[in-house]
Amino acid sequence: YGFSIIISLINSGLPYMTMKLTEFERWDDPNFKLKTQLWRLFFGKMLNLAIVVLLNIELARGDAYVNEGDDTYIHYDREQFRCREDQAGVNFAFLIFSEAIVSKIIAFLH
Repeated sequence: YGFSIIISLINSGLPYMTMKLTEFERWDDPNFKLKTQLWRLFFGKMLNLAIVVLLNIELARGDAYVNEGDDTYIHYDREQFRCREDQAGVNFAFLIFSEAIVSKIIAFLH
């Protein structure tokens, strides 16, 4: 479940990183600056989601797309789950849970 927490932490840091990047670029037009921050934030979060989806599809199918060799990147735990799809479903549920918790903690700390 560690990758879910890492993805959530990255997603929580994306707004800060996009704001600092656009400040560094020193755009003159505030509307363009806001649009740039918004599309960077959107595509960053969508890229993180696409990575998680790809890794869980790889797990569910049992085919190695990302990792070289025969084993998937997310290892199938035969003792805890009856099938690969159950593990992928738990991974998605944990991602949603960790995203909610981490976003609340980050908001509380600010």
